Amino acid sequence: MEDLNEEEEWEYPLSGFTKIFYGILSAAIFVFGLYLGSAPSPAGVVFSLTIVSAIILLAGLIALNIIRRKLVIKKDSIAYTGLFSTRELPLQAIRGRRVSPNAIVIESSSTEYPHIYIGKYIDLANSGDIKKWVTTNFKDLNAEDLATARQQMLEDPALGNSPEEREKSYQRAKIFAYGYNTMAIITGVTALISSVFSNIFLLLIPWIGVVVLFSNKGLIKLYGASHRSINPYVMPGIVLSSVCMLLKSAKLYTLLNLAPLWLPAMIAATVLIVPLYLRGRNAAAGSLQGQAIFILVAGLIYGFASIRLINCAFDEKAAKVYQAEVLRHWYTTGRGRGYFVKLSPWGPQTESSKVEISREFYHNTFIGDSVLIRLKPGLLQMPWYLVERREDNIITERTVSHPN
Repeated sequence: MEDLNEEEEWEYPLSGFTKIFYGILSAAIFVFGLYLGSAPSPAGVVFSLTIVSAIILLAGLIALNIIRRKLVIKKDSIAYTGLFSTRELPLQAIRGRRVSPNAIVIESSSTEYPHIYIGKYIDLANSGDIKKWVTTNFKDLNAEDLATARQQMLEDPALGNSPEEREKSYQRAKIFAYGYNTMAIITGVTALISSVFSNIFLLLIPWIGVVVLFSNKGLIKLYGASHRSINPYVMPGIVLSSVCMLLKSAKLYTLLNLAPLWLPAMIAATVLIVPLYLRGRNAAAGSLQGQAIFILVAGLIYGFASIRLINCAFDEKAAKVYQAEVLRHWYTTGRGRGYFVKLSPWGPQTESSKVEISREFYHNTFIGDSVLIRLKPGLLQMPWYLVERREDNIITERTVSHPN
């Protein structure tokens, strides 16, 4: 980027490709809203109009963003216009910048002027020139923070009696965090495809992460950002192992009714959220509000996964057996690959229902077959059931194509 004369300015609107993309998205959402508005709604006219209005408003906001969003660099200031406002910052009032793959933050040295946050700056025209100009002209605050944090760590008497001991404590914390994340992710993924690990161990993995958080003299945090924080973190292990546990429990066990799951899941989530929030927050890694939301989501995932697994996997009570007819069966491909059947009403299930089954089950079950339903009360009094094949099904013709 060339130097600017006093009367010149550089303006960077959205790139042509980005305008086309968001233009098509806005039009598609708008047409979808009109389609919903023209279709009869069983939920009522008021509800329908509310939803349609919200969809059309969203389309309008996307279109307005295409028109408004731009970055303007002047001789003595920089201004960024977003969807709802424009922020301008004099160059002499700029303290420095923070650059990440998704955003550029230009921080002010005075409370008189606001920081400028440019999210998804790659959507702007000539984003490479913008990044180069910012990194060339302003101090790297992330690098400064990393250097300061490292120096504070080496001077912290709680970590050891000398800089060498403190450095060893820091390196040990990194090994603990890396080892935990590796163990938790491998265990969670393996649990999805086999039964090598016990369910008790799966339930304990996130809590092992909590123990790691409370060890190593506070060096380990839940959330980290390597470009601005020196702290090792255990977020991947806690979250991904919980997600894998949720997927496994949903795949293996079908609850008769989800309503009873909410209260105990919320309680279990809260029990995990409290230590994560108290010990896991990392002021050096960015927005504490964003971290709080992330901790809430992580806790909820674990809460629903753990209660579902405890209720079903440890239920040793006798099952009631029912029969149902296969009304339909199908499979899906891609990321959401799975095999499904639609069953006729049975026992307390008064309506037809969709159930995911194994590939082998799918290949050996056909429309019109009878299947067995084993309904169990659940360890936590949340009824759940298993669908099993009947070996005595007799069908004369089975001309159904299967995937390879």
